[in-house]
Amino acid sequence: MKKRIGIIILNYFRHKDTYACIESVRKSLPATVFLVDNSSDKAERNFIEKMFKNKKGVHLIFPEQNLGFSAGVNLALKHAIDDGFHRFLLLNNDAVLIEGAGQVLDRAFDQYPGSLIAPGIKWGKDICFNHYYHKYLGLISKKIPNQKKGWRSYFTGCALAFDINTVDTLGYFDESFFMYGEDVEISHRAKKKGIPMVLLKEILVNHEGSQSTKMASLFYEYHTARAHYLLSFYFFNHPVKTLLSLLGKSITLTARACTRSLRYHNLNPLVALLLAPIPLRIRPRCS
Repeated sequence: MKKRIGIIILNYFRHKDTYACIESVRKSLPATVFLVDNSSDKAERNFIEKMFKNKKGVHLIFPEQNLGFSAGVNLALKHAIDDGFHRFLLLNNDAVLIEGAGQVLDRAFDQYPGSLIAPGIKWGKDICFNHYYHKYLGLISKKIPNQKKGWRSYFTGCALAFDINTVDTLGYFDESFFMYGEDVEISHRAKKKGIPMVLLKEILVNHEGSQSTKMASLFYEYHTARAHYLLSFYFFNHPVKTLLSLLGKSITLTARACTRSLRYHNLNPLVALLLAPIPLRIRPRCS
């Protein structure tokens, strides 16, 4: 008998995407979806409840406020564990599972217990099997860098599988990261704790991708810049290396903010960069 998987999905004012995501899950594998609606909005909640009121295997969770990505995932994960689940798949709500995903995941869970498991992802026109982060400059690449010095591979939170043994060893997502950077941090933590990181050869996910990067919103720019700075403190224990990382990222992020301010004809990237060192409750606008 196949072991059921707890699917963790977060929604924020994108109930149509969320519905398509959950339908792809229901067609692909036996699972229960733990859906956290971070919208904190009555109208969005009504949409969600109407969509799934007759759908078995969809557990709806409505926090009183937007918890952010890490805290939202942790909330769903705790619900799934309390309900007796031992296998989990974190999935972006703007992604869909493709046919055959269930069988591949079942084999992966059996073969790689206590691991972080990432499938191949069709990302627009690209096929992505891994991501790479430069710990001194904050650069991100979907392709293997020619110069590997300073680069660290990580698994994106778009689609990430793990079991209860992984959670026991690794712990939950770091809630210091409201949005962005949490997948880099948890991959780094997994390597430090000796948790195997398994990259599957199969493409199991089709990911549409967020539109927030195109709008240069204050929310996106602030949390992106802040995540880069926070990661410097996680990568290094030595104060000199941490300082070098912060200086290197400041140069990169300043150039990025100037470029994006000119491209999108607004000052959000520059304002966000100035605010990034300060912990603020900057939240996305309702869409």
